[in-house]
Amino acid sequence: MTRFPAARPRARVSLTACLATCLVASPALAAAAPAVVLPWGEWVVAFATTAQAVLMPLLVALATGLIARFAPLLSYVLSKSVVEGMVRRVTDYALNAVSGAAKGQVLTVPVGSAVIAAAVQCSMTQKFGSFRNFIAPMEP
Repeated sequence: MTRFPAARPRARVSLTACLATCLVASPALAAAAPAVVLPWGEWVVAFATTAQAVLMPLLVALATGLIARFAPLLSYVLSKSVVEGMVRRVTDYALNAVSGAAKGQVLTVPVGSAVIAAAVQCSMTQKFGSFRNFIAPMEP
């Protein structure tokens, strides 16, 4: 059993007659009637103007929403990279400033304490940027 039943013979005949009439009558009607000019260029311009008026606010809203969504992430990444770079520079300075300390070497407790003290002192004197703003932003 097929899914679509076959068309009735009467429907085939009437469809064929309709198509034949349209094909034969079209040239005769086209010769008798004057040509109709459609100003489709004006329609395209009108449609484009309307589409621009509708889509531009939507695109601006989309861009604003994306900025609002990703701005906190971007500020986190930027502040994290600034802090990590500053900590790396302060640590390098402290390792160079303390005698007996070297990069990649295991530090003893007194030397490690001296390195940490030198790093904190260096960062608080703002030698490598405003670390104080990241540590204690509520200070006057």
